[in-house]
Amino acid sequence: MKKIFVFIILAVFTTSLNAQNWDIHIETGASFGRLIPVLQSTPRTANLRYGFSKPGLYLSPEIRFTVSEHSQFSIGYQFSDNKAGIKFLTPSRSAKETEYDIIDLHNFSVGYYFQQVIFHEHIRIGGFVKIGLAYGYMDGFGGSGNGGSFSGGYQGVAFAGSQRLTAFEVMPDFWTPDNTIGFSIGKNATGNKLANRLTLDISATICWKNPYKDYSKVYYFIGDNQLVKDGIAQYQGIPLLMQIGVSYRLFRLGNGSSNHHSALLYHGSGKS
Repeated sequence: MKKIFVFIILAVFTTSLNAQNWDIHIETGASFGRLIPVLQSTPRTANLRYGFSKPGLYLSPEIRFTVSEHSQFSIGYQFSDNKAGIKFLTPSRSAKETEYDIIDLHNFSVGYYFQQVIFHEHIRIGGFVKIGLAYGYMDGFGGSGNGGSFSGGYQGVAFAGSQRLTAFEVMPDFWTPDNTIGFSIGKNATGNKLANRLTLDISATICWKNPYKDYSKVYYFIGDNQLVKDGIAQYQGIPLLMQIGVSYRLFRLGNGSSNHHSALLYHGSGKS
């Protein structure tokens, strides 16, 4: 897999040598992680969920090679801090408890971007796909919750709590292939240099390797006037990331470097 990925990078780089512009981008934002449970992980129920945990941060420098008015190839790197685990909920949803593993990923990727302008060439919209290879490891674990809360018309006290029974169950270091698909939107404003450099990106990344060497196990207890329950839950799975962030074009190299607009836009109205 690593040799195939290196070959793809070389192919994209060679294809892009004739590109008119090279754009250097930096992107940062929030990374929401969750697990797709596998093997003998405790099944999802109304009171046990594998949802997205509290967000971590990501940072991603990237080189994009312009190949046409609407398309670019990219070579990039991303560091992301991801929290993924399990959540326990009372039937009334008045109390919840979350236990998660912190999995850091260093992702190297190649990608393709497509953009066009809409609304009389004032807005840039587009999409992108990437294939990557990520190096990861477990950086820690944690939890959060709001056990013992009240809720509106609900009469009574709801409680939730948990205690972790295992420690570092993710492999100390692992490699995984991954794929990303995303959507981007930005402004296409005449003479507005800063606005044209900024893009809002929303993306989803799935890692194709289960990085756990064993199950993470948690003792939990939840209760309200509808249900009182405790037990031991175990989980491992494939990381799925949802990310939202802002990309900023630092500078451009090439024949169009003096142009304040994005390299990806229509010129039907004669704007330059």
